[in-house]
Amino acid sequence: MLVSNVYAQTSEALRERVENALEHADRVFPPFDFSHFCSHFFWLVISFGFFYFFIARVIVPRIGCTIEIRRDRIASDLDRAMRLKQEADTVVEIYERKLAEARLQAYAIAQKTSNEIKEKTKLERKEIETSLDKKLADAEGQIAKIRNKAVQNIGSIAEEVVPEIVKKLIGVEVSKESVSLAVKAADN
Repeated sequence: MLVSNVYAQTSEALRERVENALEHADRVFPPFDFSHFCSHFFWLVISFGFFYFFIARVIVPRIGCTIEIRRDRIASDLDRAMRLKQEADTVVEIYERKLAEARLQAYAIAQKTSNEIKEKTKLERKEIETSLDKKLADAEGQIAKIRNKAVQNIGSIAEEVVPEIVKKLIGVEVSKESVSLAVKAADN
């Protein structure tokens, strides 16, 4: 029963709605009703006019202001970038100039040092050569003394040794006077 009561109430409400819709079915949807065209056109013009003035007076100036701010910011950023680039170029140019000067100074110092070392080496070489020449002369003098002394002693050594050598080799005894005369004759 409960279902039939609910169905009965629902079907009556549905019937009323259908009847109400049928009564209004002969009427046209108001925006498509040409009998009200003038009033619709009037409100259309007023609405679009209001939106036009709102957009023209509020929205467009704000957008224009934003665009102008961005344009100014971009221009200032470009100017700043150009200025920084010029400063960087100037710094690089100064750096390269200083680097070239430093290279020239280093080259000059290297040349000066090289020349000084060559001069020192030349002087030291002359000193060493002089010292060596002196030592060589001293050594030659000593050798000459030793040779002269040896030559002088050779005669006496020969006088002592020759008779024994001749005796052992030949088996003949030689007198010291004959050996002494032979050694003196060989010296001259």
